[in-house]
Amino acid sequence: MAKAGSPAWVLPCATCECLRVAMVEIVCGLACLASAQAATIDVAPEAAPGIRAIASLKASEFGPGTIIRLHGGHYTAPVLVPLTGTRDSPITIEGGGPIDIDGSIVLDHAAFIIVQHLHIIHASDAGIILRQASHDNIIRDNTIENAKLGIWLGQGAGLANSIHHNAISRSETHGIAIDGVIAEPGRENLIVGNRIKDSGIHGIEVSASYTSITGNMVSGSGRLSTGASGIHIFARSADAGVGRNNDIEGNYSFDNHDASAQDGNGIQIDQWCDDNRVAGNIAADNDGAGIIIFDASGAHVTGNMLTGNMRDPGHSHRHKGELVFASDDEHDVDHTRGATADSNIVLSTEATVAPVLVDVPTSRHSPIFSRNRLENGAHGPIARWANRDITDIGTWNRVALHKLPDSTGGVQTYVLKAWKSAPSVFFSNSTRPANP
Repeated sequence: MAKAGSPAWVLPCATCECLRVAMVEIVCGLACLASAQAATIDVAPEAAPGIRAIASLKASEFGPGTIIRLHGGHYTAPVLVPLTGTRDSPITIEGGGPIDIDGSIVLDHAAFIIVQHLHIIHASDAGIILRQASHDNIIRDNTIENAKLGIWLGQGAGLANSIHHNAISRSETHGIAIDGVIAEPGRENLIVGNRIKDSGIHGIEVSASYTSITGNMVSGSGRLSTGASGIHIFARSADAGVGRNNDIEGNYSFDNHDASAQDGNGIQIDQWCDDNRVAGNIAADNDGAGIIIFDASGAHVTGNMLTGNMRDPGHSHRHKGELVFASDDEHDVDHTRGATADSNIVLSTEATVAPVLVDVPTSRHSPIFSRNRLENGAHGPIARWANRDITDIGTWNRVALHKLPDSTGGVQTYVLKAWKSAPSVFFSNSTRPANP
């Protein structure tokens, strides 16, 4: 499992210098915003009939309601966007062809900006960055391929940003990442309805608080690194103050990889990430657990469906379970406390993999289980409690702390039926956030 202290992706110093020195700037002051009239402006790396060279743009050309059409081509420097629209009249940046960029498209101190329909075929850094108090922006319906990282919020990014319905593939590091952003109730940052596949490390990594991660489809994570998971909630240390009060709901995380270490999980709530809700997700066919709570307190795991996980192709995984509650016992962390697990449907397809696993340290302060349906389709244990295999539901209900008893039987038929409709169900129900 990824440990506290593992590096999250951060913008390299060289990139920061590049952004300061070699930036293609789109600059607009408040006075210009108040007086400029809305317009549609076509831009590209070089001028062409009806298309402006990006370096020729003037500050006075950008006011609320402006549409900037970013045409395809090779942009030889990052594109900095420190613009401010209004809630009723946002500024829109939209795509007009495949973009190859040396750097990133950077929203800096930006607000009420919509970035949509871009097709980024390569970016030497993150495809799109939101930083420096950027708030109330929408990043939607973009395609980002072969970037250092797909979409990144960090360096003091603000609140109420919405990243939704983007297609992100083959990022060198993460598909989407939020680093160090502490939002607040009612002003959460949203990651909704994205399709993320074949990320080098995590599909979604959130080292942040009050983030809503909803209705995403994540697969193929860990393409270039061990220690990766489909969706990873992360804090660098116990006093980092992030990784808390996030909502991970209705996601579909499958075929994530780790052939030589302890991860490749569908969803991981990692060390010191407390009071997170994991609800209504499907996790299937991952190298690691479907869901793992690892040294995190107050996790609420409810209404999820897990099956075919813990493929463990390299025989490297220690905790062989679909739903795992565990701790770093080597360092005596013992922080998996106050967890609840209710109404989950769990089907193991391997005799050595338990539907539910609680390790020795966590068994001393049991999660509270209630109304889960557990089955091992390969006739193995239905639970593993402190290294003890449990094969009958009555014993399991007595050993672990329960509010209402768990049950078994009939799970395999239910899971197979639901599994066939999973993608269409998830994405037909994935709510598109409103405009800022």
